[in-house]
Order: sequence, then structure tokens, then C-alpha cells
Amino acid sequence: MDKNLQFSQLFKDHAPKGSYYIHQGDLIMHPFYFVEEYLKKEYPAENLNKFEEGISFYNRLKDVQAQAFRRFEFEYCLIPQNKIIYLNEVVNILLTIRNQITRSSQSNFYNDDYLGLIRIVLQDILKEIFVSYHLDLNNSNRTVLSKWFYLKESIVSFSFTSHIDEKRLKDLYKEYLVRPEFIAYSDSFDTFKCLFEGRRMENKINWIDQKSSLFLFIRLLRNYKIIRNTKNKHWLITSEFFLLKGETLVPADFLNQKETQNQEKRKNLIAFVNHLVD
Repeated sequence: MDKNLQFSQLFKDHAPKGSYYIHQGDLIMHPFYFVEEYLKKEYPAENLNKFEEGISFYNRLKDVQAQAFRRFEFEYCLIPQNKIIYLNEVVNILLTIRNQITRSSQSNFYNDDYLGLIRIVLQDILKEIFVSYHLDLNNSNRTVLSKWFYLKESIVSFSFTSHIDEKRLKDLYKEYLVRPEFIAYSDSFDTFKCLFEGRRMENKINWIDQKSSLFLFIRLLRNYKIIRNTKNKHWLITSEFFLLKGETLVPADFLNQKETQNQEKRKNLIAFVNHLVD
């Protein structure tokens, strides 16, 4: 079986027992195993001295990098629990590989150009993880990566397209979101209100129903023009401001997601936005 079609051992360690997602047979060790495979062999130095061969090798590296990152995102989406553990184990492995590259460059075993390209690819992976998943990194990994990368801008919440009376919003919140148990009764209305004030995150909203109903909720806010145009950042904002049953979310969690077809749930969510439009 093509390794590009397999899950990693790291995923298997955290996937539900008996998960039908896991392929039979040998598994790769982690989503970015290709970096280690490249480090097992010395690339002929003369091949990189020619532009055509050098750029061809680099393009192949970047293609494999993209495939590996998609595998990582896919595995992350499928793990129902232990997402944070999985993420930080991946980062720990990548940092270990980075240290290995540093030691290898000092040993002169590898061609410097070859090693430099591998290092660039590895840095790109770490940067993409840091930018997309910084909230779920543990303190140690966040500290290390923040020395190399920074976030260009803070993510702010949605903004209402028109003024909504706070008391009215609170009543609708209780009636159509808390009572039907989309949001826990213990959650603060002030936290929910921040979702529409164009603010940076202070606390997350814990959506205690299914992801399919959260997906519909955000889609309704957009379709009914309750919130201002986010320039296609709505899933990024959603993952920043919501937990799903206590678990963190990432934008990729909403890839290929379908709306809930439960009529009672749809009725309540549609009623919430309809009352905001009235």
C-alpha cells in the first residue's frame, strides 16, 4: 500500500479503539515521516549544483510536504479526543528532527545545500502548525516556536451588521440556544455576547451539541447577514471562539461538514436568527 494513503502510528495511538478509519498493515510512524526518510540518505552534491535538478528536487520536497500536512490535518480532524496531546507529540517529533539536522550539519556528513532545503521545509511545517494551532500548543512548544514565528494579527470575533438590543439578545440566547442545550446553562452570556463585538478572545463558548448544529448556526448567521462579511474567515473565527463539548476546534474541522437535519434543532436555530432579523 502507498504510504501516502496510510494513517500514522501516532494517529493509531490516539484514535478510538476499533476505529474503522485505521488501515490494516504497516503504518508510518508520524505524519511527517518523509523528513526522516530524506535524512537517512546523502543526496549527491553535484545534482544540486545544477539549477534544473536542484529546483526539481525542491519541488518534489514541497509536494511531499503539502501531502504530509494534509495527512496531519486529516488525522487531527478524526481524533475525537486527545487532539492536544496528538498535536504536541507531532511538534515534539519535529523539534527533535530539527535538532538532528543541526547536529548533522556540524558533522559534515550531508551536503549543506541538501540539508538547507530539508531545514527550510521543516521550518515551513512548524510555522504552519504554529499559526494554525497556537492555542493548543503546550507552554514549552509555544515558547520555542514563538521565538521563530509570530502571528501577524489577532483573530477578532464577528460583528453585528446592525445594532441589537442587549436584553433582547440575552432573551433569545436563553430561549433558543441555552434551553435547547446548544450552549451550557453555566456558560456566561457575556462570553456569548463577545462573539458579536469584534473583540479578541477572552473565554471560549462551549457548544455542547453536535458539530453539525454549530455548522448550521454559523451558516445561518452568514446567510441571514446577521454578521458582517468576514472575508471567508468565519471558520477561523468559529474555531477561535468555540469549544465543541470541551474540545478545541480548528478550521479544518468544518471541511465537508454537513448541517444537522434534526428538525427540532433547525427550528430553534432558525428562530434565533429570524428574531434577530425582525
